[in-house]
This record gives sequence, C-alpha cells and structure tokens, in this order.
Amino acid sequence: ERRNMANSMISLLTDLGHHDHYVGLMKAIMWDIHPTANIVDLCHEINPYDIVEAAFKLECSYRYFPSRSVHVVIVDPEVGSDRRPIMAAGDNHFFIAPDNGVLSWVYESDNVQRVYEITASHYFMENVSNTFHGRDIFAPCAARLLRIMDPTAFGDEITDYRKFKIPVAEVVAGKEIKGKIISIDRFGNCITNMFEDDVQKMVEQAGKDNISIAAGSTNIKGLSDYYAQKEVKQPVALIGNAGYLEISLNKGHAARELKLRKNLDIILSA
Repeated sequence: ERRNMANSMISLLTDLGHHDHYVGLMKAIMWDIHPTANIVDLCHEINPYDIVEAAFKLECSYRYFPSRSVHVVIVDPEVGSDRRPIMAAGDNHFFIAPDNGVLSWVYESDNVQRVYEITASHYFMENVSNTFHGRDIFAPCAARLLRIMDPTAFGDEITDYRKFKIPVAEVVAGKEIKGKIISIDRFGNCITNMFEDDVQKMVEQAGKDNISIAAGSTNIKGLSDYYAQKEVKQPVALIGNAGYLEISLNKGHAARELKLRKNLDIILSA
C-alpha cells in the first residue's frame, strides 16, 4: 500500500493563492489524467513572483515526501516568454517547474542527475494559454510523468538550465555568522539562512547563553529551545523545524512588531 502511495504522489507549490480558481483547475486536469493520484497542496501563498522564497520552501519540504514523488512548482513571472518548462530527475524525486532558477536549492540537495526541457507538446492541453502554463503544460505533464516515470519521454536533456546563487550565511573566523532573513511565515517568524550545524558549532564554543543575535534594532541574548521559553512578546532566537535559525516573538508577530523584513542582514556572534 505504501509503495502504491509513493508512486502516485504530486505536491503543488505555487503563488496562485486560494482566491481564484487556478489551483482547482490544475488539480482537475491531473485527476482527469491520473484519477488515483494523491495531490498535496504544499503551499499556494508564496509571495507573488518570489522565486527565492519558493525555492527555499521546496528545499525545506520535498524530502519528507515518499520516494519518487513529483513536485510541481508554479512561480512563473516570465510565463508566455521564451523561458523553458523543465523537468528534473533527482536521486529520489522528480521536479517540474519553469526554468527560472526556482529549483536552485534542489539542484544541490537532491543530487539532481538530469534536467530535461519539456517539449513533448502532445502531452500538453490542446490550447496552450500564454498566461497559464500551470494548467496547460505543467499539470498534464506532472500527471503523465506519474504514470510512466520516464522523464526522457518529455524532451531532451539540457545542461544550461538557470539557477541563482543560493544565499548562504558566512561564517567569520568561527566567532560570527553573517546571514539574512530569507522567509517570513504567517506567524511572523523570520527564518534566516543560518544553518543549524554552523550555529551549533558556535554554541559548542561559547555556550548557548553567550550567543547574541543582532537583527535591525533588535538584539537577542542567548538561544532558546522553544518559543514559549521567553515571556510573552519577548523576542526569541531558536533553531526552527527546517534546521535554520529563526527570530520570533512569543505570541507575537516578529516581522511586524520588531520591524524585520526579508533580506535584512542578521549577525550572530559569540
């Protein structure tokens, strides 16, 4: 039973929201082609056009899915242009997305071996809109890939696919980490690009209570293990569930109340 689930899982990550009918149409098309497909709405509230945020959320999520799942990412500000639709095959997962860099993190983390340009137009919807490739190209190709599990059927392999430089935090002389806020969730928690392993090395050297985090005009002393470890409305720094340092406000909205924003420089020191 678990093998059957693993061979029929599609995740959807988009900036399409729930206000309109777009996500429902994509799912209807996939179910028409593959009626037993399990479709997971990973997230549809990516900030419009924010490729970096989508890439990060995909990195934080895809490995929890069964092996050989198909992950569809629709954050596509260049839809209708000459940007290519692509399909990537990793060690354990498949990815379908526009060729705009949104797969940059998984190119590194899932050891992607092959990337293909999707050119097999007989798999597309009959009339392809210039404004909704999610419905007319990506959805039907995802459902058909789930059936045949052969990315070579969709087009030729390419090596010139686009990727951006992943925003990696900088460790300075083992005493300081310079990073940025790269995502803010609905609770106002500000997720940085400071990875747990780097932070833990600092903790081992200096002790958890001697770590300081500077974020804008906010300074936090010490690392916490959970949000409620600090008093209500007190800022908290901790390692979040995705393995990255977070800046939060216990029972508050850190981004709004502490005036934090994406791409803000963060410094952790010992």
